[in-house]
Amino acid sequence: MRAILQRHPRLSTVLAVSGMIQILGAIGLVGYWSYRTSTEAIETLADRVLEQVSDRVVEHLGHYTETPKIVTKINENELKDHNLSRLDLSDWNQHLVKQARIFDSLSYIYFGDISGQYVEIQCFGEQRFKYGSGEPKSEPEVSIFPLTQNGDRGVVQGRRSYDPRLRPWYQLALREKKPSWTSIYTFTEEQLTLGISFVRPIYNEDGQFQGVLGADYALLQTQQFLQNLRLLKSGQTFILEDDGNLVATSTQENPFQKNLDRMKGEDYPNPVIKTTSEYLRKHLNGEYKIKTPQRLNFRWNGINQQVRVVPFSDGMGLNWLVVVVIPESDFMGEIDENRRHILVVCGIAAIVAIVSSILTARWLMRSISALIESSQKIGSGNLTDPVLMLKRSSWEVMTLSQSLEEMRQGLKSARDRLQNYTSDLEQDVQSRTKDLTERNLELAETLQDLQISQDYLIRSEKLASLGKLVASIAHEMNTPLGVIRSSTHNISTFLHQDLESLVISLQDLDTSQYVALLGLLQKTLQFDRTQRTISRADYRRTRQNVSEILGTLKVSQPEYIADMLMELGFDSSVETGLGELQTILEAHQCSALVSALYHVSTSQQSLQAIESATHSAEGVVQALRLYEAQENQGAFVWVDVVESLEMTLKLYENLMRRGVIIDRDYEAVPLVWGCPPELNRVWTNLVHNALQSMDCQGHLRIELRTLDSVVVVSIANDGPPIAPDVLPHLFEPFFTTRSQGEGKGMGLTIVRRILDKHYGQIILADVTDELSPFHTRFMVTLPTDFRDRGVVLSGKL
Repeated sequence: MRAILQRHPRLSTVLAVSGMIQILGAIGLVGYWSYRTSTEAIETLADRVLEQVSDRVVEHLGHYTETPKIVTKINENELKDHNLSRLDLSDWNQHLVKQARIFDSLSYIYFGDISGQYVEIQCFGEQRFKYGSGEPKSEPEVSIFPLTQNGDRGVVQGRRSYDPRLRPWYQLALREKKPSWTSIYTFTEEQLTLGISFVRPIYNEDGQFQGVLGADYALLQTQQFLQNLRLLKSGQTFILEDDGNLVATSTQENPFQKNLDRMKGEDYPNPVIKTTSEYLRKHLNGEYKIKTPQRLNFRWNGINQQVRVVPFSDGMGLNWLVVVVIPESDFMGEIDENRRHILVVCGIAAIVAIVSSILTARWLMRSISALIESSQKIGSGNLTDPVLMLKRSSWEVMTLSQSLEEMRQGLKSARDRLQNYTSDLEQDVQSRTKDLTERNLELAETLQDLQISQDYLIRSEKLASLGKLVASIAHEMNTPLGVIRSSTHNISTFLHQDLESLVISLQDLDTSQYVALLGLLQKTLQFDRTQRTISRADYRRTRQNVSEILGTLKVSQPEYIADMLMELGFDSSVETGLGELQTILEAHQCSALVSALYHVSTSQQSLQAIESATHSAEGVVQALRLYEAQENQGAFVWVDVVESLEMTLKLYENLMRRGVIIDRDYEAVPLVWGCPPELNRVWTNLVHNALQSMDCQGHLRIELRTLDSVVVVSIANDGPPIAPDVLPHLFEPFFTTRSQGEGKGMGLTIVRRILDKHYGQIILADVTDELSPFHTRFMVTLPTDFRDRGVVLSGKL
């Protein structure tokens, strides 16, 4: 017997280990989801910051590059309307001063005539006016005048040789015969910086060339704009031409060399800009040309670099790339701090949980061990030592200890009386022996009840611990937990209210009554209350008859006992059933015995309900495990669409119980080539949106069809239709009709991106049938195999 016991683990070890495993598992799950949520937050924040910064730069460039076009067009119109004279440019100063004040982003505004005349206002640095008459001399020259606040010319500051007709900007306009941008060059006046000129050729009414209007834009302003952008800690912004030369950067270094030659991004001293330029050259196959914005990332110095490249073109020769690069570490500071806090909290929670589990197991086993020791002493015949009463113990254990002590005292008294009467009469000896045998049977039954109570107590403690852990997992577990709590309450009621009275009542039963009680116990355990078919009227009439019959048998509390007998299944063949009960009904403790039978039957039904609820919870947990297992797979494999859909519906089973009817219309469809976690995300978004639209009340219809080599999934609901003003924005990022805090508006955008990655489509199908109850239907198409169409897109969504 001792060898058999040694093969079984100790209850304290089982309680402590199981509690620690469950708690540590829950803590690990919380840590995992925290890490995953922070990672997704980094991606979202990086996309938002990169997009905002690049959009601001493009907006700045659009404004500054449009100004030269506007100014030269205004001056062209002024010449055509004869508001400005082309024959004498010396009085242009007032007009140019006004333009310089209005268009303060320009560096120079000028005009060169075919005759060699030249006029210019310098807005860059000190404002000055230049004028050249174009008169034939050894070399044409221009005079330089300071300007007063009113725009009047002052005394000549100097003269220098200058023929506009020989300048590159003049030759460019003459050659191109249309408005054009010059190449970027280096300003050498006032302050070294890069600049670019916009020139517009002027023709008379006969189409004859007359001169060139121009306006210069100093890129120093763009350089300062980029430096003032807020780019977290170490991010950089720079602009490249299509040949790789730098236009402007967000750093303090000049984008040109000491000898004033242009500098390429790969030669720039800033390591971030240099490394990013090298990566772009390789990624774009040596050509800095793209048509649409691109979101890229690469790894440098062990850190992921988040990059967004946006093309900028004005249709008149400018083809630049706006590049924004931010190291991922800039986003990680606060998130890493939060992760460390979560790890510390999880560690403290794990230590507290382990210590509390060990202490609870020891406290519980201390009381149970004392009862086991006392039971073993009584079983071995030692009735002298009293049962140990632990002061710091539970109410149930104390009650069992008192009952065991009463039994020990009763056995001791019976044994003492038996020893005293042994020498008197054989009849007395037999009588006492029989009494002792009955007491031993009562003791065995009590010990068995004690073991059952211990099992119930342990199970109750386990369920209580599991209830605290599972409450935070999902709403899907609420229903089975409610059933378990209700059933456990019924069992606990039986243990609290009827066990003690049952033990006392058993002492007064003779053999025939004891045998009859066991027979009735078997019948009640076999009765299933859920299969009762009697009507309520027949039920009340039969209960009244049973109560009257019990009254004739002089049974106390006949109505109370009749209610319990009806619940135990004595609602047919009343006389026969009561005849079988007559033996037990004559006992003094009739009410207690029938109540015990009723609660035993109730406990049986409660255990069955617990078993059913456990199966239900197991299904939800299995679905969660399968979902988690598929979420950890990132590779493309063959996917069963039906299995993927059903797993999603299983996770939303609790919400659907509120009033959702699911119509499934599945055709036999082949497996599709795809990424399981991403397809799960598609079904989850569409089903969740449908349930929200219906407010979890209505019909949800899911159809599966095969068209050629394409699988078509249709998800429809009968909730309110989508408003017409919402339809154009349905798939736009961050567009949502929900209240603030309920969603970010990225669900359908993510669905479309996933389907693009799988060469599939999603459309909002028209519901043309007026009799159809479904107002909204999304159709998803997935090719069974798209590997022959090209390389699968990589990267997170």
